[in-house]
Amino acid sequence: MNNQSENTDKLFTPNNIVVLLLVLCSFIILYWGHTFTEINWGLDQITYLSSSLYIFWIIISFVSIILLLVGIKKHFLSNLLYDFLWGDKKLYGRWLFVFTGMALFFYFRFEAHLYGNGYIRIGNFAQKSQPLFHWYEFGSTLIPYLFYQIITLFGITKLAASVWAYQLLSVLSGGIFLLFSIKISDQLYENYHDKITSLFMLMLSGLIMMFFGLVENYPILLAVGSLFIYLLVLTLKSSNKKYLYYLWTLSLIGVVINFQLITFIPPMLYLTVKSFIKREKTGNLIGLIAAFGSILLGVIILYISASKNMGLEYLILLWSGKSPEAYYSLFSLVHLTDLFNLVFLFVPLFLIFIFAVLIGFKKLLKDNLFIILTVLVFAQTVYLFIIDPKNGMIRDIPQYSFLLFGYLLLGSYSLLKSRGGINLSQSIVMGLCPVAFVLMLPGLILHLSPLKTEESINKYLKYNESKYQTGLIALRDYYFASGDMDKANYYDQLVEKKGPGLLQSRLVSDLFAHGRYTESFDYANQLVERYPYNYLYRIHRANLLKFYKSFGEAKSELDTAIILAPYNAEPYHFLAEYYREQKQEQQCLDILNKVVSFAPDNAIILIDLTAYYYRSGLFDRADSLSKTVMAIDSMAPYAYMYQGLIADNQKRYGKAMEFYAKFIELNDKLPEVSYIRKRQNEIYLLERDNNRID
Repeated sequence: MNNQSENTDKLFTPNNIVVLLLVLCSFIILYWGHTFTEINWGLDQITYLSSSLYIFWIIISFVSIILLLVGIKKHFLSNLLYDFLWGDKKLYGRWLFVFTGMALFFYFRFEAHLYGNGYIRIGNFAQKSQPLFHWYEFGSTLIPYLFYQIITLFGITKLAASVWAYQLLSVLSGGIFLLFSIKISDQLYENYHDKITSLFMLMLSGLIMMFFGLVENYPILLAVGSLFIYLLVLTLKSSNKKYLYYLWTLSLIGVVINFQLITFIPPMLYLTVKSFIKREKTGNLIGLIAAFGSILLGVIILYISASKNMGLEYLILLWSGKSPEAYYSLFSLVHLTDLFNLVFLFVPLFLIFIFAVLIGFKKLLKDNLFIILTVLVFAQTVYLFIIDPKNGMIRDIPQYSFLLFGYLLLGSYSLLKSRGGINLSQSIVMGLCPVAFVLMLPGLILHLSPLKTEESINKYLKYNESKYQTGLIALRDYYFASGDMDKANYYDQLVEKKGPGLLQSRLVSDLFAHGRYTESFDYANQLVERYPYNYLYRIHRANLLKFYKSFGEAKSELDTAIILAPYNAEPYHFLAEYYREQKQEQQCLDILNKVVSFAPDNAIILIDLTAYYYRSGLFDRADSLSKTVMAIDSMAPYAYMYQGLIADNQKRYGKAMEFYAKFIELNDKLPEVSYIRKRQNEIYLLERDNNRID
């Protein structure tokens, strides 16, 4: 044993040299990565550092490499923390460690919510009576919503409460992740140097940025993932089946929290088969068939379903690219580059981890946890590979964080478990912790700084114009929230100019308004062909198809628009209008009631309902609804029109004239204005005649 320890402490063994070269390669990639491609967003973090920060980063980079070469002494860090995390003082030491981490997450939290759907999520809570929970992330939206409801009880504004709710979820998830990282390291390793190395390898990756108050759903997945791995280790170390049941319960609940946790199912199938089939080889074979078979079956079902459902097809990548991004497909160079950038951003030691997995594969092949983690990584890789980053990869990075969790676990586990067998120096492996910190630091600084984030997003958008609209809307909302109206207006105007197909969309409306119907229809067809997943352009085409009396095709386009935007009220409004024009009043009412179930305060839909009840002669309901609309939006012209019509019907002509006048004042371009003016003249003549008789 002493000889082996001495061997593994020698610096210039072949495997030590390979690790040192891979570390050097990682620094070279980060240092020169920005020159590889103009659209590189994951390897150019250091270009956004200020000159002083850049010099500091260069210095600590050299220090981290020197530490590798001279070797970190065995008791460096280990003795300092061991007693507080695994020794006699762990009772309060662990909580001190966790709360210190949470304090740092809270203090340095995100000032802008430009990643993922940050501002959309804030608006979902703050601006809707009934927030929308997508089926594939139901629980992970419900949890911050519960926080939001509690926070609003303290009189905090809805906007602030929605931000705090998500940030609370993020920071708490970070605390849970740290706690279970300590527990996982404790369960997996006997050597306390390995325990501390494992803990810091789990902590010091780009994934940690998910815990700095990020307004997104995905931080909680990392917390659930750490709990899953902890229970998994307990299951493997214990013959008690209760942990297996706990794992299945967590996995099934996890799918409700967020559909990404479906990636727990394949490793759970393997583990379950192994638990119930005692023969080693048979259990391994059947378990692997069940695990990998479930992944293959899931992919087949997904793509068959997507071929029949445009909304699902919109969320995933295909073998060949989709319009308008025909260049962006599953195996396109741009997509593969995106994934490389992503892995480097979140798992900066991934080159060393790949080396550890490959070189230690034979030794670890009989290790059940290694096999389970390999299955998990495979499942997460497949899931990661097929997601279409609709906001552009640079802004959609949160949704990929959990899917790289397996890489981090498998890599660190392989490195530490195979270290002795492959003659790797313990001091070099420990020295990878400061290397990991140095490699992930520029990315952390970039993503936590709004100004640097804005700069990087603008650079990315310059070469990815199809992503312009969502990126610019996020930047607009950030500056609006921070009170910088000049920049908010600047980005708002860019949204109008740079939205894909937006100018052509306006042309469709303008040509139709000027009676050039054929040209308008041609442009509408072109828009749908170029941007088939844009629900608004489907609505344009549907309205023109109605004009040409192609009602069946119009209905099909509106149905497709709803599939593409199931929680947007606009396509439902036009479908209700379609049913009204077809004299299908019950279908009109049904579709409007459906929208009210998720958008109860949408003024347009409430006006549609008002119109329905007015046509049905239910004037009291129409009156109540139009007043509700006026309370929501005092500038909604149709609310005044229906108030006028109801007053007119009740022969309260004075009130009717007031409402009619307000309706015309608010918008004299509406098609109903000519009828209302005619009715105003009739009431005027009627009242004049009545006055003469008197």
